Amino acid sequence: NTQYYMDRFRRIEHGGSGGWNWAAFLLGPMWLFYRKQYGLGTVFLLLQLMSSVVSSVIYGPVQLAETQAAAEAALMEIAGTPMFWMAAVLSGIFFLLEILLGLRANYFYLHHCERKIAKARTNVSDLSVAELTAVGGVSFLIALLVNVFASILLDVITVVITTFLL
Repeated sequence: NTQYYMDRFRRIEHGGSGGWNWAAFLLGPMWLFYRKQYGLGTVFLLLQLMSSVVSSVIYGPVQLAETQAAAEAALMEIAGTPMFWMAAVLSGIFFLLEILLGLRANYFYLHHCERKIAKARTNVSDLSVAELTAVGGVSFLIALLVNVFASILLDVITVVITTFLL
């Protein structure tokens, strides 16, 4: 997607916003890991996991209900409680962060690329485009592994919560 990002980077450098990034908005931390922005990706992933764990704790009785009537009764029992509102607020905050990522992803990525290039040039001042591409690039494997690890971790946490706490 070189042409897409070069266009966005030029816009940013000329005072523009860089535009909306659908991939970053929809994929969140996985897009960040794919683009090798590991620090920001880790922060977003931890926030996403925290939001999911809190929701699992709050909505566990609803999800474990064996009948529709039992699920409705469990939902009525938790509705309006401080924990219910905490889960709602955390979900809302995470959704706002996803929107922020969609709005600012190209800006974050530009600065990530600039830092990587500057670091590479401290070692060798006249790197070719091919050498810079080798330093940069994307990591589908890391994004996939993080996604699988996060999914397994969330499943394990959910099982532990539903087994021992609920």
